[in-house]
Amino acid sequence: MKVTILTIFKQLYQGEIKEATLPGQEGEVCIMDFHQPFLHRLRSGYIQLTEAASKSKNTQKHRFKIRDGIATMKANELALLVAVA
Repeated sequence: MKVTILTIFKQLYQGEIKEATLPGQEGEVCIMDFHQPFLHRLRSGYIQLTEAASKSKNTQKHRFKIRDGIATMKANELALLVAVA
């Protein structure tokens, strides 16, 4: 799935991933390819992204600390607007 993470000042990340773990208001939320559409409020915590492994490289993981934010999923695209901690 395609993911974009934005703050009001800059783009933190854009790329293709296979899994995302988000700090939702009700607890952690794991998002994978073709998840149903949603709109979630995020709390303070860590966004964890796992990129899909290709033949030329190993699986990479990314971690971003946030203060709060909003996440939306539609048409296999995950968009996050966050405030960084």
